[in-house]
Parts: sequence; structure tokens; C-alpha cells
Amino acid sequence: LLFFLFFFFFFFQAEDGIRDVERSRGLGDVYKRQEYNMLREKYIPELIPTSLSNGRESLWEDVEKDIKRTRADVAFFIEPLDKRTRVDASLLYDLSQLRKHELSPAQQASYVMTHADVLGRILYIYGCRHPDVLYVQGMNELLAVIYYIFAKDCIGGYEEFVESDSFFTFENLMDELKDSFNEKMDKKSGGIRAKLKLIEELIERSRKDLWKVFQDQGINIDIFAIKWQMLLLSQDFTIPDVIRLWDSLLADAARFNFFSYVCLALLV
Repeated sequence: LLFFLFFFFFFFQAEDGIRDVERSRGLGDVYKRQEYNMLREKYIPELIPTSLSNGRESLWEDVEKDIKRTRADVAFFIEPLDKRTRVDASLLYDLSQLRKHELSPAQQASYVMTHADVLGRILYIYGCRHPDVLYVQGMNELLAVIYYIFAKDCIGGYEEFVESDSFFTFENLMDELKDSFNEKMDKKSGGIRAKLKLIEELIERSRKDLWKVFQDQGINIDIFAIKWQMLLLSQDFTIPDVIRLWDSLLADAARFNFFSYVCLALLV
């Protein structure tokens, strides 16, 4: 986990070497955090985005739809951001299932922000900032793991930076994964087809018996391997197990070759 954090935050160093004068845990600099605040003001000024008139309504609808079902097995994501808030869990769940424009004025006035709301903001801002990628289903699962790490590992006094640090970490990860989410890049070296080909070649070379079964029964590895590759198994294991896997995966310079072996191990 230490390497995971280090790997994703080396780029947070300020260009001129100036950092916060306050004590820092090395997870970002004041410039990136200020930049994120400006992105929020630009793209999603409302704390509760009940309506968006910037031409990106469909983007918000896609994000909001998926956030409702992100890690439904983990209660953390519908817990209040403010730990001092005491609200009935069933009420929070009911509110989380409503689309923001469906909230009544009274519900808006008493709305309790949850961790899921933060995920939605981050994904929406990412889609606005990267119109060539936008938001694609599955990104929510990747972000959920990153955000969970920051929120759970937050040292006192740094809660306000969890959102911005999660955003730039997610953005950095997506720099490596975005081609897998772009259909136009499917056949390029970084596209999903190239990654699936690595797995196929590995199965054929190291487990000829398994490969024969796939061929004889007409089993296309796309049915499981596409999701594995795009989401780095973030949807297939508990969050602690995903963190352990990513710790090894991201420590490897040839991480996607390594990941092919992880996929093979799951099959055998």
C-alpha cells in the first residue's frame, strides 16, 4: 500500500518546489488542490446538482445512475461525510436512490452529503475535463477503491483534501487505462484487444488443456476478461483484497503483463 500511495503522488510535487508550509503527509500540494477547487466551481458549482444547464446533462445522468449501485455491499459509501452527523441509515439509502432533480425542496434543504456524492462529483468533473474519454461505466468501481483508501487512511486535519487527492489519483490511473475505455482505441497497442490478446497467448502457451476446452466449447474470453482488464478486478473482490492486489500490480513496471498472469491464475 505504501508503494501504491507513493506511485500515484510523485506528480503532486509543485513545479517550483514550493509546498504547503503546514505539515504534509506527502499526498499532494496546494496547487493541485486549488486547481481542483476551481474545477468544481467551473463544472459543478452546486453542492447538490439538481440541475445542470451546461450541455452535459447526459454525462451527469450516466454518472448518477452508476453511483447508486457502486459497491452496494459496502455501507461506507452512503455514510455521511460529516462523522458527527446522526441520520437513520435507511433514510440515507432511500435518498441515495433518488436522482438529485427528484429531491423535493424540503429534501434538498435537509440533504446529508455522503461519500457516494463525492464519487459522483469526481467522475462528473473527470468527464468534463476529458471530453475525449467522458465517463464510461466501470470507472466508478476504480474510483471507489481509490477514494476508500484516502477516506479511511485520512490523518486528522486532512479530510478536506480527500476529494481533490482522490480526483488526481484517479486521473493519473486513467492516463494508463483510458484506452481500454475508448472503443476507437480497441485495436491499438494500449487498447482492450491488445490486452486480451496477451491473456489468450498466455493461456495457449502455458495451459494448452484449458485453451483446448475454450476452443472446443467456443468460449470467448471476452465474456470475463474484458471486465477484468478494464476494472483491474476492482468489482470481483472485497476492497481490502483489491488494495492488496493493486499494491503488487502497480509496483510492477510491466504491470499489465503481470496482470495477465493474475487473470490466468483466476482461471486455473
